[in-house]
Amino acid sequence: MDSGRREMNVRFSYAASFLMSLLNGLFTPIVPLLGLSMGASQIELGFIGSATFLVYIPLSFIAGKLALRFGKRILLAASALTYSLACLLYFTSSSPLHLMGARLVDGIGMALLWPAVEALLAESAGLGGPEMVSNFGVAWSLGAAAGALGSSWFLGIGGYRDAFLPGMVMSLCLCVAALAFVSISREERNETNDMGNEAEPP
Repeated sequence: MDSGRREMNVRFSYAASFLMSLLNGLFTPIVPLLGLSMGASQIELGFIGSATFLVYIPLSFIAGKLALRFGKRILLAASALTYSLACLLYFTSSSPLHLMGARLVDGIGMALLWPAVEALLAESAGLGGPEMVSNFGVAWSLGAAAGALGSSWFLGIGGYRDAFLPGMVMSLCLCVAALAFVSISREERNETNDMGNEAEPP
């Protein structure tokens, strides 16, 4: 893969990190308040808050293997598509139990995202090294801060659910962008083909 395509992958990694962190920062204060408006108990609020991580932790162990099996581009697109589904579930939820289910789907989307993003950056490490890692940290932390600040607007108008529709649209746009702009290295293509051949029955 030439340096131009690697640079495109790095820029996409920054953008994906910023956007997904923005949505996470936006939803973090809104989801429990939405649960309270549905009459969630303290225990239910605890499960709503932890549901994302209950699925994120075990999936983190296999997400790297999924990236090797299907490729980073597919994993990034699947992550964004899954997160858009989570946004739809948030928007249509009518009980604390529904919110817990949406949080589980949210966790799946996040668990698929970070290994693929970090693998893209590692693949392009020669372009920036420590500076690239610093930029990655700035991208996701800036997104989280912007999302938290943005949530105050939705909280101010009381339209908790209104935050999820733009989140769904942005996630779908990220899915399309991943398929359109993320380049696959020759090594990754060969590894994916080799794993596919191994999975075929003799």
